[in-house]
Amino acid sequence: MEELKITVLIPCYNEENNILEIIDLVKKVDLGYPKEIIVIDDGSEDSSVDKIKTQTGIKLLQHEKNLGKGKAIQTGLSHATGDIIVIQDADLEYFPNDIPRLLEPLIKGQADAVYGSRFLGVADGMSFSHNFGNRLLSWAARLLFKNSITDIMTGYKKHL
Repeated sequence: MEELKITVLIPCYNEENNILEIIDLVKKVDLGYPKEIIVIDDGSEDSSVDKIKTQTGIKLLQHEKNLGKGKAIQTGLSHATGDIIVIQDADLEYFPNDIPRLLEPLIKGQADAVYGSRFLGVADGMSFSHNFGNRLLSWAARLLFKNSITDIMTGYKKHL
């Protein structure tokens, strides 16, 4: 069996205060497999890009203007070479130390997608409307797909 490669995509927009920390955390986490780190800057207007350029061992992709997180992820996916793709937000909403545990069912072939959840602990730092909307969509997904997803808007996905 060929060794897996993990690609970690980090979409970034105006994250000058967090970007170096998240890159460092992703670099340090042991995934047990080779990893590729791709940071996609989505037209940041702060010093994010300058800070990213000081880093080694990563690939930087840039949008000239802000196109949105979805487009940043699409750009990253089109350059990713890993067998499994991890989307890691730059805002430290969830931490790279959780990635190995979430990858386990993917690597064992027990799942095609794994979703972390911000709601199984304390839902902190999220507006009421965002929290409510996310929980409503997650509830609908549970009914539709007969699964136990608690946070449909976050996740680590296996490239199929």
